Amino acid sequence: MRSATLSTWSLEPDIGNLSPFLNVKSLSLSLNGGCVIAIMKRSVFPSLKTFSGNSGVMSSAEAEQLLCALSQCKACQTLERIIIRLSRGGPQDLPGSSLRPITQLLCFAQLRTLRLHFPDSSIYIDDDLLLKAASSWPHIRTLQIEGPYHHAATITFRGLFTALRQCPHLHTLQFLIDAANTDIDLDAKPLHSLQILDLTITSHIADAKAVAHILFSMLPCVDRVSNSMQVWHEVNTYLTRFKASALLAISPGVEGPSGQSRDHAPPDNPN
Repeated sequence: MRSATLSTWSLEPDIGNLSPFLNVKSLSLSLNGGCVIAIMKRSVFPSLKTFSGNSGVMSSAEAEQLLCALSQCKACQTLERIIIRLSRGGPQDLPGSSLRPITQLLCFAQLRTLRLHFPDSSIYIDDDLLLKAASSWPHIRTLQIEGPYHHAATITFRGLFTALRQCPHLHTLQFLIDAANTDIDLDAKPLHSLQILDLTITSHIADAKAVAHILFSMLPCVDRVSNSMQVWHEVNTYLTRFKASALLAISPGVEGPSGQSRDHAPPDNPN
């Protein structure tokens, strides 16, 4: 057996006998509370490459326990994809609660894709934990963390770019960031792998032009921030103008068609 799509109901009669799944490479679960956690705690999946779970009745705290159980299933050297999507309004979640499921997943050295959608509980991750995760997942290509964002952002641009240097294959990134802190070294080497960037913030961007210049300088393959929040529209407008100017080779110290040096930066008002 190479793949399995399982529900709690289908597994309950055989919860003590999971030997048929030793060769499973892909496992998809319907997440229904404590029974699934009990199943995972009794299981080993030494060949597992993909794990996914969808839920309408599992709380975020239970999902965190599930990921802890997954880390003990002898798949640390094989698992490449983890996707967990919880439905809004799960049981036992406290409004504004914060979870740390990332720490349960650091053992998965071959991880390529991590998508966590916990609509009722914020997923805590700061600069230090992000760096630790990036160092643990050198092959990661997609990292998407979605939550209600009850808490202030704890990842800064400096922490983001430091972490990205540890995972050179990262293509898609989505999480919460502190966009107010723009104190970074723009002379550092740009990061070319990242192409899709979806950032959420919990505060106002005071200097949209500065944020756009950071993204333009450090992430040359990102054309725009893929987020519908109004606050990113101004940043994307500046970013588009920076890129258009770069294509025309109009930058500080470079002569334009008239022979005069021109600045590539857009005017202060993007409108």
